Amino acid sequence: MAENNAEKRVQETVLRQDVINTAVNFLQNPTVQRSSLKHRQAFLKSKGLSDEEIRVACERATALLAEKQNFTPPGVLTNIPNAAVPIYTPQAQSSWSKFRDFANAIVLIGGVSYGIYLFYKKYIVPWLVGGKGQKPSLEQSISQLDLAIAASIQELRDSVNKVHADLKTLHERQTRSPSDGPATIRQIEELKNEIASVKGLLLNRSQFAPPVTKSPLTPPSIPAWQLSAAESAKETEESQGGKGDADIEDICLSGSGSSETEMVTNNGSDSSLEMIRE
Repeated sequence: MAENNAEKRVQETVLRQDVINTAVNFLQNPTVQRSSLKHRQAFLKSKGLSDEEIRVACERATALLAEKQNFTPPGVLTNIPNAAVPIYTPQAQSSWSKFRDFANAIVLIGGVSYGIYLFYKKYIVPWLVGGKGQKPSLEQSISQLDLAIAASIQELRDSVNKVHADLKTLHERQTRSPSDGPATIRQIEELKNEIASVKGLLLNRSQFAPPVTKSPLTPPSIPAWQLSAAESAKETEESQGGKGDADIEDICLSGSGSSETEMVTNNGSDSSLEMIRE
């Protein structure tokens, strides 16, 4: 047995190691592994390998494939039956860690909400409204307020100046009224004299003779003695009627004179009062 093993070792050393390594790499190819073993050996033999070299290459390739299949990478757990599974117990969080997590959540939510609000106010609102809903700036508001205050002050000054002018005019009238007293009284006396003269002229109209009334013509069919009697009776009636008309005219003239006098008096008094007021 020892002699056979020694002979095999000598034969292996005699074999071409580089050709065997190339054949091993060829046999490990997944595409080559799909073909049958006979086809692979025939292909290697056609490339000039001996039967012993082909056998050694097949053995080495088979051993390498078995090692790869049995190899498990680190970190991969294999199912070991009847093995004790470690129990993981989570640690209890402290109050500080809870508060920290809560504060971080609030800050995160607040920051995101504020960013969304700024984006909506800066871009979406102008796009929707078209710039019409923009409020005036602070400088514009201040300038408008200044203009309004200046207008109010100017209006107040105008009102004060007007009041001063009215007071001055009233004071001048009050200071001037004592000196105008005698002139006003004289004008009133003149008006009274004129009213009295007009009243006298109106009353003197009753001294004129009343207008003459014409007697109607008598038809020729009436007898003379009846005509004379009728004329005498009619003359008496006409004389009485003329007196009545004269009395009525006098009453009317006196009444009209008194009314005109009152009107003149009233007008004179009104004008005098107006003059006094002025």
